Amino acid sequence: MIKAIITDWHGVIDRKTFEKFVVLIAKEIDEDPIKCRKQIKKIATAWTIGIMGSEQFWTQLKSLFNLKDSQIQKLKDYILSIDLDEQVVSFFENNKNNYQITLLSDCPADKANVIKNSKIFGLFKATSFSCDKHITKENPQFFLNFLEELRLSADDCLYIDDNKKHIDTALSLGFKTHLFGKAEDLTSISFSF
Repeated sequence: MIKAIITDWHGVIDRKTFEKFVVLIAKEIDEDPIKCRKQIKKIATAWTIGIMGSEQFWTQLKSLFNLKDSQIQKLKDYILSIDLDEQVVSFFENNKNNYQITLLSDCPADKANVIKNSKIFGLFKATSFSCDKHITKENPQFFLNFLEELRLSADDCLYIDDNKKHIDTALSLGFKTHLFGKAEDLTSISFSF
């Protein structure tokens, strides 16, 4: 029986994603997004797991791609703001009395602070950010640690994410899952797994 819904933030609740951030960088420097992703991976991971501070990340990003201050500001304006999908928020609002609504997110500290100050942060019974735990969803332990905090087993939880790799990890651990595509799909979720 499902007791909790664990959701990702970027690409589910917030339309702003790391992939779109990389595409924005690529456009700024007229480069292939795949090449940009490879170049940024090391510093982005360090930023996301909280071992590199925000100031250092933005300084290294500027240097790595030879960006101007105005370009850095454009990138900050994108990733450090929220574009809520109100239909998704409504789905969670409508289910908060029947299930614990929780958040598990690969997220740097400066974005986590934006989320914590958002109008919907109070919706979550529990949250876990990669920047606080120094681990990302690429490591199954991030999921297991959150389950331990929630005092639930994986089969008590429905995990929602827009990333197939993360869904596969959750499935391998015994979670019920939903690969998010668009808000309308949430209405078709059956909670009788």
